[in-house]
Amino acid sequence: MTVSNIMDGFRWFRKPRIGLALSAGGAKGVAFIPFLAALDDMGIRPSVIAGSSAGALFGGLYAAGMKPHQIIETLESLGRAPQFQAYDPHIGGGSLLKGKKAHEFIRRILPVQRFEETEIPFRAMAVDFWRREEVELREGSLADAIRASVSIPGVFSPFVMGDRVLIDGGIINPLPYDRIQNECDFVIALHLSEDDEPQEPNEIPPFIPMVVGTARIMRDQITLTKRMYNPPDYYRRIGFSKVGLLDFRRWREIVEEARDEAVDFAAELPDALREAGVRLPG
Repeated sequence: MTVSNIMDGFRWFRKPRIGLALSAGGAKGVAFIPFLAALDDMGIRPSVIAGSSAGALFGGLYAAGMKPHQIIETLESLGRAPQFQAYDPHIGGGSLLKGKKAHEFIRRILPVQRFEETEIPFRAMAVDFWRREEVELREGSLADAIRASVSIPGVFSPFVMGDRVLIDGGIINPLPYDRIQNECDFVIALHLSEDDEPQEPNEIPPFIPMVVGTARIMRDQITLTKRMYNPPDYYRRIGFSKVGLLDFRRWREIVEEARDEAVDFAAELPDALREAGVRLPG
């Protein structure tokens, strides 16, 4: 009997380790809520979660112990303009927003404050601007890590952590499933994207949509290339009609649009797990 056979037998008897990776995507990150609820309904509890930008925010809340319905309740409590809870204009400062209010908002709604206290191990991805390298945040302040990961260039000021100037993790790794593959038997990768269609075939987008759209194209291409050489066990693209980067006032619409896709996800995932030889809970 080979070592591989022995290890395969061991995996059969122990609880399978299922990882979850959540992508960048701005306000569209609200769409992760129905998918997290679907995992709860299936009795699937991730062994580890990795997220970039919006994925770090919603993945971090979930890892910290917030249930999907509690995240919804938090959004409901913010009223009709939730974005203003985190908006602090930074005119002439190199970004639209300072990010201090967003940082405080994240800290306030988190059930726990440190990585070491989370119910599920969690990784938040950021990028060191000056060193041009990916940074995996997995210890210390959870709010600091999420604030660093959501530091979209031009939108939020970079976040300084020690000797690092950190920006949006989606710049280098928009869907960080590769960061948890080695510690999981099966990795679920959920990728937020957008279904853009011009009103006219030769329409030229305005400046802001052009900048945001260019960044999204880059993220999608990075993810596509990565999947070609190192695919996750289960990948799902969550497509959307146009939703602005900071369009959190439309969160109900985003959640409703995502619910239909979450139903399909719940139907597909058990088959994908079985095909991979991963036993479902229960």
